[in-house]
Amino acid sequence: METTYHQSGSHFVRLDAEVPTVIIENNQYTSGEDFREALSKTLDCFKENAAKYSKLGWLADTGNAEVFPEEDIKWVNEVLNPQMYAAGVRYIAFVLPKDVFAGMGVEEYSENTDPDAITIRNFDSKEDAKTWLSEVLA
Repeated sequence: METTYHQSGSHFVRLDAEVPTVIIENNQYTSGEDFREALSKTLDCFKENAAKYSKLGWLADTGNAEVFPEEDIKWVNEVLNPQMYAAGVRYIAFVLPKDVFAGMGVEEYSENTDPDAITIRNFDSKEDAKTWLSEVLA
């Protein structure tokens, strides 16, 4: 069951205690400060809940995403990723965007993330992403 942690006009941040995982889901295009706020709120949710679970996953549902600006991808790789790793993020599941160009941004992020630090898998559905996270977090 998912509970909402944070909501704005462009995104939702939820916790699924059954998997367990934090979920960020965009419901419209976002970039710049709004994009960074959404990811920062997701990291806050992760930090606040990490002690409750022996392992906690991160699910990024980017199904509705559009092209990610290069400066946002750079911010995630250079600023957010080290914070995520320090907080204990080890498994990320992406629901791939319908937009092929946005999917390229997800691919670029994955390629720039150390696979020995954070394991990333891409999926076509939220259900498949949750199934994988349930398996690796067990």
